[in-house]
Amino acid sequence: MALIKLVVRTPRKLLEVVSAVLFEAGAGGIEELDNGRRLVVYAASKEDAEGIAARARELLREAAPEPSGVALSVEVDEKSDWDTAWTKHLGQVALTPRIVIQPLWDETPAPIGSRRILFDPKLAFGDGEHPTTRLAAEFLESECEKWPDARVLDFGSGTGVLAFVALLSGAEFACGVDIVGPSSLVSLIESFPDYWKPFMESSWYRRVGNPAKADEREHLLSRSPITRIDQVQRPILVAQGANDPRVTKKESDQMVAGLVARKTPVTYVLYADEGHGFARPENRISFYAISEGFLAKCLGGRAEALGTFQGAKISVPEGADAVPGLAQAVSMR
Repeated sequence: MALIKLVVRTPRKLLEVVSAVLFEAGAGGIEELDNGRRLVVYAASKEDAEGIAARARELLREAAPEPSGVALSVEVDEKSDWDTAWTKHLGQVALTPRIVIQPLWDETPAPIGSRRILFDPKLAFGDGEHPTTRLAAEFLESECEKWPDARVLDFGSGTGVLAFVALLSGAEFACGVDIVGPSSLVSLIESFPDYWKPFMESSWYRRVGNPAKADEREHLLSRSPITRIDQVQRPILVAQGANDPRVTKKESDQMVAGLVARKTPVTYVLYADEGHGFARPENRISFYAISEGFLAKCLGGRAEALGTFQGAKISVPEGADAVPGLAQAVSMR
């Protein structure tokens, strides 16, 4: 399939405005080139690219009626294949001084004295290159070298890459806490809001899968946690925002229901006024406290008493008794 691009040339001073306009016009992502003077939006078809361009021109006229020096053009590259072109941007990256991360197809050997983490970008949510993840990874590596018998918690790093860093750096044990996690790739994709539809064909459907196609739906289910729920052997803490538009409450509900049906210990924490993540300080602090209590019980160690969760809009539909003091804390708020 040909590579189709909407190319936007813009003065550097208008970069932020033009980027915002492109996203509002339906762009799923923007590649920034030439120090912000050239922006590229990839599309599934020429019609999609022209539609985004038309909406962008209209929005630009509203934002800047006078001539602005912004030029939009649709380019079709018949020699490139969209299905593989995006992978060329991925390669080996130094995650820490002694660990590199790279896609499965990259055969570049690890530098002398380093170890590799291999991942499949089509199956992973993130690749460990985010600056915050890299800073945390560097800290973990240095601490695990000082404390080789350490037990490490990977708290919401997306791919779980920090747990791998800890183990490769000598930690005795690593575990993770999942926050607003998808349980089924099928129901996740089907729940995406309507305003995502213009770029679904060129992003999620192409890179992850389209549940409307029988063979791809089956493949999506085979990779989903809900399908492998019978492999869960340890207690799980599930946290969810009731208003999450990206990973809806249904994802947590069905995971918890499956665990309960199999008598697997699960604690389900639900925040009535949160979305994708926990923004309100009262909610955030309460979840940190619950996580500490949950992990102290599962792994051993100390935990501060939970308190009363004043101001937190929290409910625990399942498993409150699994965390010492949780049922009482929720009832007293």
